[in-house]
Amino acid sequence: MKELTIKAHAKINLGLYITGKRDNGFHELCSIFLPVELHDTMHIKMDEGLSTLRIRVSGPYADQCPSDEKNIVFKAYNKLRALKNGVPLGLDLQIEKNIPAEAGLGGGSSDAAAFLVALNTMWGLHLPMDELKAIGATLGADVPFFIDSKPALVKGIGDIIRPFELKRDYWAVIAKPRKGLSTAQVYKEFTLDLTLKTRNAKHSELLESLSFQGLNKAEELGPLSNDLERVSSAVLPEIRDVRDSLEKMRPIVCMMSGSGSAVFALFDKEPELEFQAEEPTWFFCTTKVMRG
Repeated sequence: MKELTIKAHAKINLGLYITGKRDNGFHELCSIFLPVELHDTMHIKMDEGLSTLRIRVSGPYADQCPSDEKNIVFKAYNKLRALKNGVPLGLDLQIEKNIPAEAGLGGGSSDAAAFLVALNTMWGLHLPMDELKAIGATLGADVPFFIDSKPALVKGIGDIIRPFELKRDYWAVIAKPRKGLSTAQVYKEFTLDLTLKTRNAKHSELLESLSFQGLNKAEELGPLSNDLERVSSAVLPEIRDVRDSLEKMRPIVCMMSGSGSAVFALFDKEPELEFQAEEPTWFFCTTKVMRG
């Protein structure tokens, strides 16, 4: 196979609770990851005139996506290149960037995961999915989830992934302030005390139950929240403005995704209300949650 076009889907976090902190500084969490139809498009073509990977970026958020070795996709390329066995190395990659960066939507991680899966096929490496996930984990905590890109309960530092199938349809309205947030900065500002850790153990049990049931009861999602939202909103107050706007649509639940700065409103039917994107909102879309 010399040419392939793939989709790299975004995700939202339905509930995110910090349950611990390891000696190496990494935080442990419990969250439900939901892939959505919003996606980047990646076109990969073998090119004998190239000796390495060439990345070209287009789309509304092309200016947020590096086209050199700083791109996580280039790191994924180098990981599989080390395993190649007489496979031509030259590749031309075109990325249509539709997922904004620093949003908590996993755009970069999803690109890397989709690229790993694609190269595994194109180069005939025949690596099992578990091995691809292990390689992905060296690139970023969210990358293994995107290898399958199915609804999943995610625990630990993102290394414990339990996929499940949704038993009903959901739609998400996603909005993001003009500015983004660094995940590392948000976690650095987060403080986990004993009270929060104890409370979050109970919230984790709720997420376990909801995932086991396939989120079949929409009314049970209302109590969910995101531990990082308080910290992220303090760093970037515009997040509160975006959330206030989405709350007016009366969703089942509304919260920040990941470490932000995107906020989503979840519905059990496609929303009919029009939402006027005003400052400081610069990104807005309605997208369906993928059922698995």
